[in-house]
Amino acid sequence: MIFCSVSSYEPHLAIHGGEDGLDYYRTISSRAKMYLKDTGRIYLEIGFDQGASVPNILRTDGWKDVAIIKDLAGRDRVAAAANFN
Repeated sequence: MIFCSVSSYEPHLAIHGGEDGLDYYRTISSRAKMYLKDTGRIYLEIGFDQGASVPNILRTDGWKDVAIIKDLAGRDRVAAAANFN
């Protein structure tokens, strides 16, 4: 049986998000409001084990109506938030 690593197929930046894997979420969360209308929303695909940490990042940066959307298997898959001022 041949095992292939995700790193063989994904760009380096896509799989190396810092020590805890959340650096890109922090960057996006802190900067995205500059690109959205006041009523804009953000949707971030997350790992199945990031259903608490990514929403915490969003809330810390002042996002509103932060929610988790589950995939068809019932796993946390998307973090959503609003840019209401």
